[in-house]
Formats: sequence, structure tokens, C-alpha cells
Amino acid sequence: MNIKRENNKDFTAVILMMLLHKLLFLLICFNVYYTNATPPIEQVMEKLIKSISEEQILKPVKFNFPIWEKQLGLYRSEIRIDFFGKPYEADLRKNKFIYVFDNNMFATGWISTVLLEANMYGRAPQTIDTEHLSLSIDAIEKFHDHNQNESSVPLMTFWPQTYNETTNTWESTPDNLRYLIMDLDRNLLIIEDILKVLGIKNIAELIDKIRTGSASFKDVFEIPPDFDDTYLNIGLGVQLKLLQDKYPSLYSRWSQTNSNMKKLIDLTLEYAYRPSSQSLDQNTIDPRTYFWLRDFVRDNPQAIIVTTWAQNITEVRKVAHQGVRMPFNLNNVDVTVGVLALMFYME
Repeated sequence: MNIKRENNKDFTAVILMMLLHKLLFLLICFNVYYTNATPPIEQVMEKLIKSISEEQILKPVKFNFPIWEKQLGLYRSEIRIDFFGKPYEADLRKNKFIYVFDNNMFATGWISTVLLEANMYGRAPQTIDTEHLSLSIDAIEKFHDHNQNESSVPLMTFWPQTYNETTNTWESTPDNLRYLIMDLDRNLLIIEDILKVLGIKNIAELIDKIRTGSASFKDVFEIPPDFDDTYLNIGLGVQLKLLQDKYPSLYSRWSQTNSNMKKLIDLTLEYAYRPSSQSLDQNTIDPRTYFWLRDFVRDNPQAIIVTTWAQNITEVRKVAHQGVRMPFNLNNVDVTVGVLALMFYME
């Protein structure tokens, strides 16, 4: 009888121990779950909005290498050199200190548009207030093509334009790269010192690559206005119009300098790709475009397709020496540019 009682006690103790283990395991699971649980979407969105807001330039900065020029109201954007080859060169692509701050319209246009769309279609709190959005609109306004002979034409450039008194032409170039090259020898000495501090190897070889590459920068980074930035700006205007109740003054300001839509449509058609046209300015396209578009062109020979650049072959022959020319002296078709244009006409 005593043996039976002892056995019952042992059995009870085992059961209690098992229950305690299960309870402890359950407590651990709860702790792990709530420690690693995804925060509510509202918290994620607020954190994201704050992070984006911190990337807007609220105080302009002048170029004084290694300090980059930063234009008021723009959002952060970077140019990175595509180093490749040896491992230490590949590491330069990812190094957070090896970049050129890029003042361009496209990044700010997209970010502003997406922030406004989040207000329209999502559950987000206000993504951007009137003051910060106003700074963006003012910054984008400066990217209108100054070579137009009509007012309020919403034709845009990717980079800021500077006036060349010799050619009487406004040229669109990445300003920080231009400043860097203007005093290249002095700036290369500073770059060399920076690379030494970062512990980069084979510095002399890298300096030679930068010096060699800088010779081609001028030919690559002198571009005409484009329909990518142009219709991005139009899309931003559409968002401002739809959100007039939240930003009542901004749409009227935007429309004052972007009202000549007839001219924009004329320019879009003038530079469009027309495969069946007899004009060299209209039927010639970048071979890379033709490669992916050839089946559509064959089936739709009368198509009129929006191109990237607001320039044709005749014009590039005349003004290339003035610092306004398409890369490779040829126009191309980019699907995303066509989508932006279609969005505007559908709206």
C-alpha cells in the first residue's frame, strides 16, 4: 500500500514538472513573440515619413570640396561611380563616403508625388505639410527648360541649367560633378587624402581612373530636356489639383508656370518616334530601343511613340557644340516615360 502511494506521488510530481515546463515554454514563446512582433502599420508609416522628411534639404549648402552643393527643397540623391574589377574597387561602390550629391529634379518629383499619393489612396497620416511641399515645388520650378522661347512651357530638365554666355545657351549638367572637374587637379589631391583616411588600397590606380573618366564626363553629362522629368512634373501637378482641399495654394502656384499645355503636346508629337515617317528626325531610334520594340513596330507601323529626349538628329547636329545633346546623339524609347505620359492624358 505504501509502495502504491509512493508511486502515485512520483507520478504526480512528474505531471507537475511537465506542466511547469510547458508553462515556462509558453511564457518564453509569448516573450519572444511580443519582443519581435511587427509594430502596428501606423508606427511603421510614421517612422518612414520621418525618415523621408529628414532627407529634404532645408538649408542650402554651397560647393567647397569635399562639401557638396545642396539646393534648398530637394531630396537627397547620389551619383556613384561604377567601380568594378578587383575586390577593393567593388567595395568603393558600397562605401557610404564615396558619392557625389546630385541636385536633380527627378528624385524630388517622385518622392513628392508618392507622398501625395499616400495621402490620396492610403491610410497614412499627413505625409508632408504645406511648408515642406512648398519647398519641393519651388525647387522643381527651377528645372524648367530656359531655352524655350514661350512662357509657362512645362518642359523640364533632369539637372539644373547654367547660362553659357559664349554660346548664348542654357546647359543642363550635374553641378557638383562640373565643379569637381573645373578644378580637377586640386580636387584629386583632396580625394587622395580621403581615400588614405578610408584605408583604400591602390590609390594611384584609382586616381588615374577618375582622371581618365573625367575627360568623358563633359560629353555624357550635357543633356537636353526630357519627357521623363516633364511628365513626372505634370503628374505632380495632377496630384496637387486633386488635393486642393489639403494644399489650397500650391496648385495655383504650380499652374502659373506650367499652363502652356498646348506647347507641351506639340513638343511631345514633334519629337515622337514614327517608324513609318519619311523624316530622319522621326524614323531614327537608338538600336537598343529597336531591339526590344521591333515586334510592336512591325505590327503597328503607323504608331506614334513618346521618346525620352526633346531633341532630334537635326537639332543635335546644330547645338551639340553648345552643350545640349542627347547621349549617343540618338533618341530612345523608355517604357516608363510612355507610362508617365499616358497617365497624364488619362487623368
